[in-house]
Amino acid sequence: MARQKQQAESRPEAAVYVYIGPGVQGVAQTGTIVTGTREEALARYAPLLERCPEAARLIVRDTALAEARAKLKKGGNALAAAYAAVERG
Repeated sequence: MARQKQQAESRPEAAVYVYIGPGVQGVAQTGTIVTGTREEALARYAPLLERCPEAARLIVRDTALAEARAKLKKGGNALAAAYAAVERG
């Protein structure tokens, strides 16, 4: 029992992540939900991140989704710059 608890504590906790960037044909769709660790979510978008590393900012945790969308709408910040970078390709 102690071993299971120790293993559970050493593993990163799974969460829900959402891609809030622009759609990229064959790679990413706005609003796509990925469950797992942050690393798993980033791995899902590896082809996009190879072309545009800034896109990692656009993969946000569900608990930060509303704030991130508000920042995108407002503009003039790192999220908006990452969104523009992905749009440029």
